[in-house]
Amino acid sequence: MKIKLLLSLFFISSSQFIIAQVGINTTNPNSALHISSSNQATPAITDGILIPKIDEFPATNPGVNQNGMLVFVTGSGTPIEGFYYWNNATTSWIPFVKQIDDLSDGKSDIDGSNNGSSIFLGIGAGNADDASHNRNIGIGLNTLNNVIGNTANQGEQNIAIGFQSLQLNISGSYNVAIGSSTLDANTSGRNNTAIGHNALTNNVDGLRNTAIGFATLVANTSGRNNTAIGGNALNSNTSGSSNVAIGAFSLGENIFGQNNSSTGNQSLRFNIYGDNNTAVGDYAGRSLDDDNASDLNNDRNVFIGASSGNSDINSSNNVYIGFESGGGNYDPETNTGTAENKSGNVFIGYQSGMQESGSNKLYIDNSSTTAPLIYGDFQTNNIEINGDLKVADQNVFKSGRFTAAQASALTAVDGDFIYVTSTNATFTTIGFWGFEAGAWVKL
Repeated sequence: MKIKLLLSLFFISSSQFIIAQVGINTTNPNSALHISSSNQATPAITDGILIPKIDEFPATNPGVNQNGMLVFVTGSGTPIEGFYYWNNATTSWIPFVKQIDDLSDGKSDIDGSNNGSSIFLGIGAGNADDASHNRNIGIGLNTLNNVIGNTANQGEQNIAIGFQSLQLNISGSYNVAIGSSTLDANTSGRNNTAIGHNALTNNVDGLRNTAIGFATLVANTSGRNNTAIGGNALNSNTSGSSNVAIGAFSLGENIFGQNNSSTGNQSLRFNIYGDNNTAVGDYAGRSLDDDNASDLNNDRNVFIGASSGNSDINSSNNVYIGFESGGGNYDPETNTGTAENKSGNVFIGYQSGMQESGSNKLYIDNSSTTAPLIYGDFQTNNIEINGDLKVADQNVFKSGRFTAAQASALTAVDGDFIYVTSTNATFTTIGFWGFEAGAWVKL
């Protein structure tokens, strides 16, 4: 009897240390509860688990001890049919996700089409949609949300991807906004494309703009038909229209200028009011309009070549072609060097006209010389050739600008004429001289 009592006490006291696994239809359970089907390949209709079914959620919420409790809602009551679990932290029944609508921050077909034509994913995304089959896509926090007053969004066929992209849209349509805060302030602007953080973020009603890159067209509110590609390109533009800026900071300070085309890093960067300018090359026309408080007609310039015209600040109607043509040493960021004010010049060639500060001049050369191969003055309609003019290898005449010493060293023939800029024993006065009968004659 004592032995039986001791054995009973042993089993009772040791049972609290036993960790059991329960198997149903199996003698080798692999978890706390392991249920095997009658036949894995051809299961019976009764192979499965029936979770407790309910029509309504309990009138009294479960507690912390029921956290994670699973039920199946039949759909016969208020809740939508499906599996739910109790989340005690939020004191709510959470449905299992089966489509985008079931995500806590996602929804689709809120336009009533039930065909996936409008899709929103992200907290607050599409909250203001007017449910009129708009075919919009909004992915990200508050995309296409219109948080100010939640005015009904009637815009159609917009794509907004990124934090607060197209957030305030009301009637704007056919826009593409990809990146944080892209087209954030847009209300009625249409046909815009914004790709990159803050691209076109302040646009309100501007149309047909394309902004690709960080902060491109960031200040634009009503400007139209602009294209900006590259970080900070056209980033100060507000109402200027029909501009093309390609390259970092290209047309970066432009506010009101129109019909400008700028390609290259910092090309036409400081232009504010100038219209109808073309710049191709890094720093081309960089300083134009730099110190303008009002429009001073910095228009109709053509700068082709890196750093061409980069010191012109108040200039118009110039054509510079070639590296550093019409260039200089002015730096608009530090206000050092010499700023140039000149108009009506044509400079062609490497560094041509680089030392010219006047207007209405023609320079054709491949250096910064002040005596170019071909020089002209449009004001006086004069043209000079600093060298021999030949036709079929025959000298026609010799002309150009020379000092008296240079002129004295020339091998001249009858018919040559030159302009002498100083005097000596032969050339006693400054001016035009011609070679006749073997001698120089003052004209």
